[in-house]
Amino acid sequence: MKNFSCRLINPCGNEKDEYLRVYNELFKNAFINSDWLEWYHNNIPSSDSRLGQTRTYGLFDYNRLIGIWSVEPKILRIDYQKLINVGRCFAVGISQEYRRMGLFVVLSEFAIKCEKEKAEYDYIIGFPQTGRSVIGGHLKAGWEEIAYIDIYSVNLEKNDGSSFRRDVSNISDFHQVFTTITSINSFDEMPSYRNIRYINHPQLQYTLLSYEDAYLILKPYSTFCHILEMKGLECNMKKLVEASKSICKRHGLEEINIWNNSSFQYFSILNECGFSLGSKYGLPITIIAVKINAKNKLIIENEFNFGMGVEEGY
Repeated sequence: MKNFSCRLINPCGNEKDEYLRVYNELFKNAFINSDWLEWYHNNIPSSDSRLGQTRTYGLFDYNRLIGIWSVEPKILRIDYQKLINVGRCFAVGISQEYRRMGLFVVLSEFAIKCEKEKAEYDYIIGFPQTGRSVIGGHLKAGWEEIAYIDIYSVNLEKNDGSSFRRDVSNISDFHQVFTTITSINSFDEMPSYRNIRYINHPQLQYTLLSYEDAYLILKPYSTFCHILEMKGLECNMKKLVEASKSICKRHGLEEINIWNNSSFQYFSILNECGFSLGSKYGLPITIIAVKINAKNKLIIENEFNFGMGVEEGY
């Protein structure tokens, strides 16, 4: 292990090329570039004055970057009166040729130690898909399993597009979207943050739909769409979900899926719209967390809405 070392790195600075090399090796469908790095590491955090800095830690073999571990600042609403600072762990991994050497745990333990010294978060949270080997590596580094969330989906094969509604609008500015207080167990995100995340993303195209007081955020992939977020009255949300099925069908997609369980606010609405347990293109997730400032285990129960997609970034 004497050749290996860990330290904080700057993906937007001198280590940009090395970071892009490792990231695109680990997440082959991401294809991120320097514009994405600037957007993620600088533009997104600066969109909300409550947020701190996105940090990335690197693992090196001599001077060669072989592993990365990042944490993004977020605000978590524990209940309707309490907000806490948390980090979202993302873009984590070790280059293929260096796996099965215990290096993932080494990097994770180093990053957690540094984050505890900075003491900016109560917890750091991760959302790996259930069954991935990365979960075991996190647990060895001191993380805990917090919750298991199923995936539900609706097959669009028999959808004929008849539920398309011309009164469904596309969102162009989240400052103009009706909002209420963030649901408990959800990230508290300002309209300015949402504008940069969804509307000003340098590479990806989100489908942002609104109807009356309700809105729904979809992330299209090559063969399916994943619902990131839903909010609004249930009667309006049902119309919006049905409209999204027709829109996705018209774009040649086969499925819409969502991480969902029986305590989710719109569980019954999704069932009425044809969603059922399982997915052809997605897996359940296991929420994991590690204590930074907190002394007690993080509890995630009842409703939730974390707005995560089925990939390592946004």
